[in-house]
Amino acid sequence: MATACAAYPQDLFKKVQKALRFRGPTFIHHLAPCPPGWRFSTEKSVEMGKLAIKSGMWVLWEREYGRLTISAQSRAAIKKPIPLEEYLAPQGRFKGIDPKSLEALKKRLESNIGRLTQDEART
Repeated sequence: MATACAAYPQDLFKKVQKALRFRGPTFIHHLAPCPPGWRFSTEKSVEMGKLAIKSGMWVLWEREYGRLTISAQSRAAIKKPIPLEEYLAPQGRFKGIDPKSLEALKKRLESNIGRLTQDEART
């Protein structure tokens, strides 16, 4: 099981290769920024994927035999994330987001990262 994003093609390729070597089912949850749905221009698709990772809204990780490993790109982002607003601002779907909702997103992000880093430390 893993997460991936085409904005980091080497990471995606490595995870697909690894999944193909396993017997039985495997799963890769892939972030695919959607220009019409997220309301940003198509040429910014790779940038939007990178902003998702760098803000921590999407964490690249893999789990193999129960052991969780956070990928290098996300590990760097966890240590020094960009402000969440830098990820949200280019997306029309978040235009006019109210401060209460923004704070709720930030808390959820912090909780998710905390859970993943604790899970990685346990294994």
